[in-house]
Amino acid sequence: MLTGRKYRLKLTPEQAGMCEEFGNICRSVWNTALEQRREYRRRGAWMSYVPQAAEGVVVPLPRR
Repeated sequence: MLTGRKYRLKLTPEQAGMCEEFGNICRSVWNTALEQRREYRRRGAWMSYVPQAAEGVVVPLPRR
């Protein structure tokens, strides 16, 4: 049986800003990796995690 937990964080404004920046970076990496996989599928090829991770994901960092 799976259970979920919720936590409420009380962050300082500085911590909240860092959390937002971290989330933006994670989202950017995820979206870039997803686009790479979609592009491979359009060409009729398949890319799994291992070769994609070996290539590395180069993502421009979001501007502050």
